[in-house]
Amino acid sequence: MNVPTAKWSANTFRGKYSGCHTLAVFDAFFSSYDASDLVTFEGLTGIPFGVATLPQDPDRLIVPRLDPDLGIDIALKLLGLNVKTYFVPRGCAHTDAVSILARNLTNGPVLLGPLDMGGLDYLINHRLYAGCDHYVVALALDEEGLWVRDGEGVDLALIDLQQFLGAWQASHLREGRGSYTQRQVQPQPFPGVGPRVIHGALVRAAELIADCAASGPQVYRDLAAHESNLLNWPAARRSLGYLLSSRAQRSLAASVLVEDCRRWYVASTALDSVHRLYKEQAEIIAGVVGGVIENVGGCLQPLNAVAEIEIAIAKAFAQSEVANVVRI
Repeated sequence: MNVPTAKWSANTFRGKYSGCHTLAVFDAFFSSYDASDLVTFEGLTGIPFGVATLPQDPDRLIVPRLDPDLGIDIALKLLGLNVKTYFVPRGCAHTDAVSILARNLTNGPVLLGPLDMGGLDYLINHRLYAGCDHYVVALALDEEGLWVRDGEGVDLALIDLQQFLGAWQASHLREGRGSYTQRQVQPQPFPGVGPRVIHGALVRAAELIADCAASGPQVYRDLAAHESNLLNWPAARRSLGYLLSSRAQRSLAASVLVEDCRRWYVASTALDSVHRLYKEQAEIIAGVVGGVIENVGGCLQPLNAVAEIEIAIAKAFAQSEVANVVRI
């Protein structure tokens, strides 16, 4: 087996430390960083702000308002990075995708995704996740196949290229702008995050929260209202354990972004409230996860309180005058 050690990222493998998109970005693009930078980046994407649902899809009972495919680009643009991106419209042949990937890999790791997670056979029970979006890092392409690093807990995996093309086509995903999406940035240390970056991220966050000020809280209320059906639906109960855990992580990332602004913003009682509310929201949701895993009756009812917090967050953001209070 020709393991491509020379192509490995030098970064420490962190498994499920953050969302798969953020882990993949850091493995592909940043040669050095602190663990806290992953949380900061997640906040910059805008993904933690606002929620949506597809109630008939057990894997999308609660999802970010913003597509991670767009969130990645938003964060990289805020950081001032020059990204090479390639994709084709859904339904089109891959034509040049593989040759472009091979060429890009001569310059370093490549971020691939969104992918259909159900097509990644190196993952245990991968077919359970068919139709779920995912991101990995390509490290090398040779006669044996494609070598990737995957934040789902796989430091190095080899997958047959033809099989991978099915996952990369992403034809059954709701997320993403097209098929065979790949991105590359010249590897570099994680850049400093200054006031202009924080300002841009918070303005985007306020827009996302305002956009789902009514629909976002209803997502939580509906989960609580349909608790019995959801807990008796095996696919829904399985996915809620992951979806709510991710939501708790994202609420914490949102609180960190707001906290970071204190170094540059004038005093803002409204933003202090947003910071406190996101931390409270994360704690409640984390408590719900245990009940879901244990299938405890009433476990989803605290989400009604989370809905009220989401309303309070929207009101506090509306009062914060984000665009006017930053010191630049």
